[in-house]
Amino acid sequence: MKQYLLLILMAVMPFAASSQIIEVYPDGLMPGMYCFSIYEPKGYNPVSSTNMPLVLFLHGRSMSIGEGGYQYGPISAIHDGIDILRGQPALIVEPSAKSGEGWSSAKLHKLYEFLVAHYAFDHTKFYVIGMSMGGWGTLNYANKYPDEVAACVGIAGGCETGSPCGLNKVPTWIIHAIDDDVTSISNSDRVVAGMKKCGPTDLLKYSRLEKGGHSLIEFFEFHNLYEWLFKHSTTNRKLNTSIDFVNKHELWTDPRRYGLGGWYADFVDIDQSKLAKIQARTPKGGNQLANNTKKAEPAPAPTKKTTPEPAKKVTPAPEPAKKTTNNNTKADNIYIVKKGDTLKSIADSHNIKLKKLRRINGFPKYYRVSAGDEIRIR
Repeated sequence: MKQYLLLILMAVMPFAASSQIIEVYPDGLMPGMYCFSIYEPKGYNPVSSTNMPLVLFLHGRSMSIGEGGYQYGPISAIHDGIDILRGQPALIVEPSAKSGEGWSSAKLHKLYEFLVAHYAFDHTKFYVIGMSMGGWGTLNYANKYPDEVAACVGIAGGCETGSPCGLNKVPTWIIHAIDDDVTSISNSDRVVAGMKKCGPTDLLKYSRLEKGGHSLIEFFEFHNLYEWLFKHSTTNRKLNTSIDFVNKHELWTDPRRYGLGGWYADFVDIDQSKLAKIQARTPKGGNQLANNTKKAEPAPAPTKKTTPEPAKKVTPAPEPAKKTTNNNTKADNIYIVKKGDTLKSIADSHNIKLKKLRRINGFPKYYRVSAGDEIRIR
């Protein structure tokens, strides 16, 4: 009997003692930023692993803090013994939004900047995926920051802006079921139509599913979804058509782990002391944002000394740019959200019913606008 138990322990120990890590940043640790968890595969070094892809997963409303929903997504798939990466190590970041908060692209970008500054990864291989509220968040982010995103997958969502032109620069796979009774497929249809108005859509793949409803969480368990993502980079802006995880999905499981439950990674709760150590480190070779800032700052210095007057005039240049944007051909039907605006205040100021404003833009009831968003008012 003892020999039998020993054999069982020997079989389980290699997985129970995994060196995979999940760092958990609790709510309130860094004001103004979403709390989040980051999965780090075996062998990852936050300073030197600069060849590591990074996947940002955005959950739906059911998983919002306070909703009490169920878990799904890439980290949950790994937990369940599903081998989504198949030998391609990657960082996976899963932020958490509060109930009724939704996803703010600007707030997510603060998280991205934090990761760039303190975690080593391949900046040309940053991907965004999500479903439902997370599908909206995915397309909104890729549309606003297309130069950062190597590829994205938006499922059962939409895009708030009436001009999703940024998506035309990003390999984008939109998935939506016709029988979705929570988020109408018309939201995805509208995104595709808007992209076509912006120009060529050779980087777009749109899958209109006959069935599936709203909950399409199984896609995050398919290995070839991630394989498709990793085929792209910001230096390779060409849509991969050789991998079809929608019609030919691949589900790989580890029979020694699948169905057993329990995490095979070490949880690390980040507190203020651990955060200070993380903020003090810089990935090997420096980070892109820091380097860009350092390169940009010395340039104006000579200009100010040599020609101080023109230097001051250059500084307020963004202000006229905003006015130009507001006065362009979209001025009659597009409103750019200002700090402190809400959907209701925007609706009242334009004599539009709040319900109609939501319908025009395809906004769910829980959506909150952020400064800089473009809102269709008619």
